[in-house]
Amino acid sequence: MSGRGRRTDFTENLEAVARGVRRLEEIRDPILREAVAVALRLREREFRVDPVSRIRMRNTVLAALAPARPTAAERAYGIFAIIGMPAPMLVRALVIVVLIAGLLGGATVASADSLPDEPLYAFKLAGEQLRLAIAVSAEDRACVEMSIAEHRLDEAERLASSGREDDAIIATADYGSSLADAAADLASVETSDPGTAALVSQLQTSITLSQQRVADTATRLAADPRTASTAEVLATVSATAAPSTVSPATRIADQAVAITAKLWSVADDRANLADPERTDADTATSSPRPIGSASARPSARGSAPATDRTTATPTVRTAQTAPANVSAARQSAERAKEAAQRALRAAEKAKRATFRTPSPSPTRR
Repeated sequence: MSGRGRRTDFTENLEAVARGVRRLEEIRDPILREAVAVALRLREREFRVDPVSRIRMRNTVLAALAPARPTAAERAYGIFAIIGMPAPMLVRALVIVVLIAGLLGGATVASADSLPDEPLYAFKLAGEQLRLAIAVSAEDRACVEMSIAEHRLDEAERLASSGREDDAIIATADYGSSLADAAADLASVETSDPGTAALVSQLQTSITLSQQRVADTATRLAADPRTASTAEVLATVSATAAPSTVSPATRIADQAVAITAKLWSVADDRANLADPERTDADTATSSPRPIGSASARPSARGSAPATDRTTATPTVRTAQTAPANVSAARQSAERAKEAAQRALRAAEKAKRATFRTPSPSPTRR
């Protein structure tokens, strides 16, 4: 019963009892009966109570009759009760979608700074995939992919700073592959939409600033024995490719290929150091490593052969020690390999899109 209804019952019963129409014992609600009794006693002494006290007493009685504020559980029950009420399926589905979107949005915001081993990290990845799913144009997808790449690079820095080398390798690998995907999407509209040039330039500037920041972090980590092993992982972000003459977007894609290929080399060497038997097995069944030409194969140590595609970049060299977790080292090396292959496919896609005959782009509103 609402607060207004309780107050109306109180007034009606008080007047009825005061006029003698109804007896006090006939009021079934014990709280309401007690309130009417108190009011009757106050009315008998009303001539001795000043107006201010009378108002205060009345407010006290009415406050006792007012319903308590609902708890969080009661609110949740009310929401599900509304959902369960008879209604068209479209309305019910809309309410559920809004609730899920609100919960996912709140969890995504709360998980912005989460790391792979934290509970909210799954919401962070789900939010990124949702943003990709609703991105319509190639430019929008490129912006989302670049945002994802920045998130992975930030995670790689934080993981490397805490000495978590395997997780830092995986985060850096995802950074390179997302960077390549962003470049491929931009290359698909680069020739047909002149306005894309500004976005490509902005992307390149962001990459340059990120490389400078990560290089400083790698140098700092190399000076600390506790994090020296992770410095070489971050140093791979500084890898550069020979200037591409095709287009600015393909230049970024080639840079992503150089980063992921160099990371694969570092991760592969580390996995081989953890498991010497892996070296012989990989030599017999090795797949092309995407540095320069696709025919380049890893050597027995897994290091990348030199090609004319990549240019020498300063790296942080540290004395490698065998990782304690062999399984984690293998897994991070596989993720680095997959990222390198994905970046190579994205770079090839970017070049094909650049050489394709441009079609008129739709007019933007």
